[in-house]
Amino acid sequence: MRKDYYDNKNIYYYLESEYKKIKTWSDTGYENVKRSLKSSFSYYDLKIIHRKLNIYYQNRFSFSDLSILNTILSIGLSGLITSIIAFLTIRYGYFYNTANPEDANYITNSLTDIISSVMANIIIATVIGIGISAFILYKLHRKKNRINFYKMILDDCL
Repeated sequence: MRKDYYDNKNIYYYLESEYKKIKTWSDTGYENVKRSLKSSFSYYDLKIIHRKLNIYYQNRFSFSDLSILNTILSIGLSGLITSIIAFLTIRYGYFYNTANPEDANYITNSLTDIISSVMANIIIATVIGIGISAFILYKLHRKKNRINFYKMILDDCL
């Protein structure tokens, strides 16, 4: 019986280093890990490992992690809508407040390029933010699935 898992702060990384990364879709990997866990640890040790894994899971993953994507999307959309409203306000404000419509047209055409580049920058920043947060969520989801797989194995062992 090994007691070296007591020294580890993170039981998930201990299980990953002991049993490597398991292919969660194969039954043979599941049975092999289950067999080796039963032979390596006593019932009491398995209960401790299971409890530590549950605590790690509850502390590590919360629903606030999943709201990153919604936050970035809402910030990008609000920036885009704000820039559209600013564009329309400036365009019609200059058009109606100047005595000469040709001057207003010239001013609004010069502002159109500036505001369209601002809108493009907002769209690009939003897409980059969504891409990065989607990658982070993908990694979190994979890790969460592996932890659930270990929890399922430990439930079967107990």
